[in-house]
Formats: sequence, C-alpha cells, structure tokens
Amino acid sequence: MSIKTEFRAYLEGAEKETISLRETIKNVCTDPAYTTEGKKEKCNAMLEKHKRYLDELKRHIIITVQEKLSAMDQETEKDLAKRNSDLKYQNLLVSNLKILPLIKGGVSHEELKKRLSVFQDDPFAISALKAAISESKDIEKMCYISCLPEDTRETKKEQLKKLESTLCELLDEMSLRINSSAFEECGTVIERDISKIPIISSTLDYISACNADCTVYDLDRHMNTQKEYMI
Repeated sequence: MSIKTEFRAYLEGAEKETISLRETIKNVCTDPAYTTEGKKEKCNAMLEKHKRYLDELKRHIIITVQEKLSAMDQETEKDLAKRNSDLKYQNLLVSNLKILPLIKGGVSHEELKKRLSVFQDDPFAISALKAAISESKDIEKMCYISCLPEDTRETKKEQLKKLESTLCELLDEMSLRINSSAFEECGTVIERDISKIPIISSTLDYISACNADCTVYDLDRHMNTQKEYMI
C-alpha cells in the first residue's frame, strides 16, 4: 500500500467513524432507558474511545513518515554511490562539462533541460554543471543556468513532513472539537457533524494531488479537481 493510499484510508476512516459516533450518541441521548447521568457516562466513554482511536491514527502517520524519511536517506546514499561507480554516467558528466562552455546561442531551453535531466538529485554534478556554464561571459548562455536540474531531495522530504503536520493537526482538531462540543448543557446532542468541516474534504483533495509517496504535490492537479465546501 502506498503512503498516499494509507493516508487517505486513515482520514476517510476517521471521517466515517466520527459520523458513526455522532449517530450513536444521538441515539443514546434520545433513549428513555438511560438517565441523564447514564447518558453522560455512556457518551463520555464513547468519546474517550474515539479520542484514543484518533490518537492511534496520528501515531501511525508519524511512524509512517519517519520510516519513509529514513528510507529516502538510505536510497540517496545508494543512488549517489551507484552514480559515482557508474563509468558511463561519469563519462556523460565529463562530456557535458566540456560541451556546455562551448554552446552557441540557439539551443532551446527544453532541449538542454532534457539533456541534463539525468543529473537530477546529484548535488556534485549540478554544482559542476553550474560552474561550467558560469565560465561563459555571454549573457544568453548564462541564462542556461535555469536549465540545470534540481536537487529535489530536501524539497521532497519537506513536502512529506508538511503533510504529516497537516494530518496530525487535523486529527487533533477533530479530537478537540468532539470533546468540546459533544454536549449541550447536561448532554443532549453533538452540536455539529465534525466530519463535515471543510478542511477534511480539502485535505483529501490535497492528498489526491500528491504522488504515491506524497513527496511531490501537483498544484495544477489540485486546482483542477478542487471543490467548494460549505460548513
């Protein structure tokens, strides 16, 4: 199961369980078999159980992200070691380092980006390529620096950590609202359906716009699929 699928399942599960909780509490509060104190005791027990459920989801999210970040660091080390020992790759880098300072005007940015994309996430190669282009005093050729691939490793990690923070804050907010607005006066009804707050639906859309491991977010995709939500 991908992290994306896992996160969606957690959030959708929290939403479903909260809707079920709301209906169960309403049934208890309207059941004449319970005294007022009995209703309050029963509902508080269900609320506490639901809070533990949300806390467990949050724990799983944190563990999932920590494991993924650790795996990304290991993958980076293996990838860089593989590139350093790959003679074909190293020869390709040397070839480009020699050619770049000699490029004449007319080479499209698209062509150059495609040619250099193989060096993405290799900080040493990117730095060397930038130095090679910078040797030129030609302003037009200097613009080719924008064609260099990026080192996206830290950006991807920050993206994943940002989503972790968003999901954990959302679960905390759900837990807080459930406990603070579960009863009116001595315990009659939940004030509102907590699962319908706009941020839950928009967060699901945000996750949908991410790649499988939630390290890349596609703003255009999100904007194209985003819906309007009402409280």
